[in-house]
Amino acid sequence: MEILHIVLKILILFFVAFLYRAGGSDQWDWCPIPQGMWRSFVGIPIGIFFALYNQSFIPLICILTYWFQPPYGSNSYLNFLGDRGKFAFCGLVFGISSIPALGLLCGIIQGIVSAFAFLVIKIFDDKYMIKNPWVERLRGFFGTMVCFFR
Repeated sequence: MEILHIVLKILILFFVAFLYRAGGSDQWDWCPIPQGMWRSFVGIPIGIFFALYNQSFIPLICILTYWFQPPYGSNSYLNFLGDRGKFAFCGLVFGISSIPALGLLCGIIQGIVSAFAFLVIKIFDDKYMIKNPWVERLRGFFGTMVCFFR
């Protein structure tokens, strides 16, 4: 049973990376779902898995918390933070959205890890060391990485 949990956690990480990438570009113009909404769906697999794993309904709140992610594009209301500060803040919010599933301490750790990951990925992206689609996939993967260790 423990191996099943590990496999499911790994699948969640890759599924979240896929959803985060799907919400990050205009590659799916044919799809009726708006691009930005794909990132909002990140909380669905996390909430359902941890609700079943913990035998509690509280992790299902993740479905709502991931729905309210701040934008970090050029028209963001967070532009006063600067380019890198905006990405770090968005990473922090993305990470702490998992508090209902991970608990307070692990959720805060996830927020710090996610903020650091978003910042490092932004720096590498600015230096053209990594490019899309990997930028978006890595943000989704590292933004939920603590879920694997919980």
